[in-house]
Amino acid sequence: MLTHLVSQQERKDVTIMKITLYADIVSPFSYIAYHVLRHDPVFKDCEITYIPIFLGGLFKKTGNRAPLEVKNKDKWIDNDRRLWSGYFNVPITHDVPTGFPANTVHVMRTICALSRLASPDASPSSSPSQPGQQATVKALDAFFEAYWVRNRDVADKTVVAEVLKGLPGWGKDLAKVAEVTGGDGKTVLADNTDRAFADGAFGLPWMVCENDRGEKEGFWGVDHLGAVLDFLGLEKPAGRKEWKAML
Repeated sequence: MLTHLVSQQERKDVTIMKITLYADIVSPFSYIAYHVLRHDPVFKDCEITYIPIFLGGLFKKTGNRAPLEVKNKDKWIDNDRRLWSGYFNVPITHDVPTGFPANTVHVMRTICALSRLASPDASPSSSPSQPGQQATVKALDAFFEAYWVRNRDVADKTVVAEVLKGLPGWGKDLAKVAEVTGGDGKTVLADNTDRAFADGAFGLPWMVCENDRGEKEGFWGVDHLGAVLDFLGLEKPAGRKEWKAML
């Protein structure tokens, strides 16, 4: 009995490593970082929270410019997304999605609406085990795949509705989802974007990490995932080229 009590106390004293990822469907590097955090076993002991924001709104707040507005950067961005998706074996369309960059304000509000419907009283940063966060993850899975793998126009509300029909539990509630999208979904997305800005974000993916000493740090970009591991005290997997590229 004493051993059991001690082990429980020890578990209480352990600080869980945490990552908060801010993401928008329009960002290829958000997609790549999201896919890596979701599927790479190196992050299996981390508590990860995914928060949808509107990148256009973040740019407006920071005075940042969209990459395609910078000469030569558009070509570099396209090559770089293929480079990093290749390193991490993330499925992605070879060609830039039609109409890129899509206006994702509606789809991001929709994702926020799904989270709110699943957990009306929960905050966006609630535990990964909470229904709202689970709904967010399922929606991000579906819409990232639709845009960056299947090249579907997520700015089109018809496409958004079709993707929703494929999500278990939401196909018969499209009217309710639409109602909340224009209300709480809009509010939550704006609040999430404000929070990303307050957390230091100026572009995506933006990751706020907390190590087992309770220290916090922000990291920008897929190419900083190696620095994320170092900050969290996690070893880079040996023999894998994607992590070797992050020396």
